[in-house]
Amino acid sequence: MEKQRQCRGCGSILQSQDPQQVGYLPEHLLADAGADKDLICQRCYKLIHYGQVEKKSEAPDPNRVIAAGLQWAEGLLIVVDLMDFEASIPLGLRQFSKGKKTLVVVNKIDLLPSRTKVSEAQAWVAKQLAKYGIAGEIVMVSANSGQGIIELQETLFGLPQKKWLVIGATSVGKSTLISRILKRENLVGKGSPTVARFPGTTVERVQWELKYGVIVSDTPGFVPEGRLLDQLCIKCSQKLTPAKEINVKVYNLNAESGLVVPGLVAFRPITAIEEMVIGFTASDVSWQRTKVNKFSSWLAKGCKHCAIKDWKTIELDIPQNHDLVIHGLGWVSARRRNLKCEVTIPASVNYSIRENLIGVKNY
Repeated sequence: MEKQRQCRGCGSILQSQDPQQVGYLPEHLLADAGADKDLICQRCYKLIHYGQVEKKSEAPDPNRVIAAGLQWAEGLLIVVDLMDFEASIPLGLRQFSKGKKTLVVVNKIDLLPSRTKVSEAQAWVAKQLAKYGIAGEIVMVSANSGQGIIELQETLFGLPQKKWLVIGATSVGKSTLISRILKRENLVGKGSPTVARFPGTTVERVQWELKYGVIVSDTPGFVPEGRLLDQLCIKCSQKLTPAKEINVKVYNLNAESGLVVPGLVAFRPITAIEEMVIGFTASDVSWQRTKVNKFSSWLAKGCKHCAIKDWKTIELDIPQNHDLVIHGLGWVSARRRNLKCEVTIPASVNYSIRENLIGVKNY
């Protein structure tokens, strides 16, 4: 029986029968390619060369693919997104990593404000992971800029485990990370994963052999529950996925003023005095200061392709030097004192309150 060939970009099984299914490649290209030639499917080709995004009617179940990978792996590279930390923590991570060497790779450190030291962020990550009961060595990286990649490789090469499964949520940068490692290993000619700023690019497990017999295997990203960017159209979700240093702005708010991200969220303090908050978002969007009585009109300004219909409004207390995080969007931080507030978000979106990532800490 002839071995099925995989797309080296997304891992899909190549086929020439149905253009609407993942892995499609015209028959003449598939038939004429030598057995040793790396191939990519039509979807990956259009994405890489033209930036065109094609929706396919069916893709493998990522849970099945990851489960098979866990059976194969000796160690896990858990990739998390520093800019959307809570949403990128895999549910059941402790069960996944049981009995396996685990490295927690914290991506997107290049998006930190210039005043924030990576060591400070790493201490914050360690404290947060401990709350989830997650143990594992932490490696801080930027797959985009290459920061920390040498340290990650040296760690991998120095461990006895050779088979490493890369897992994480969609859009955390797994494929970009692997591409960066392959580039440093001069293995780009062996086929690199397809990289894109939208979820669901990788659909099957793909693996590469590095030096010293180390093998890294990419997997499809899992979709977190309650993450805003997963509920929007591709164009809007790309805007919410940080690609440059995050926006950081200070706002002085009173009982009549608040903040909005048009069409997505509204926030206001419940206070009789002026309050200072700091807003954090991806570089392509920002919190906007507005009058509270204009919230409804701002929330109605959403993209016509992904307009929100169901909302929830919650009253919250944010302790001093803590963040209110809207999963998949950004956060606001209380600084002067404990802050009572009200936030309106889509009904299906999750939020968290945490010790602040950036700035003065209480501990």
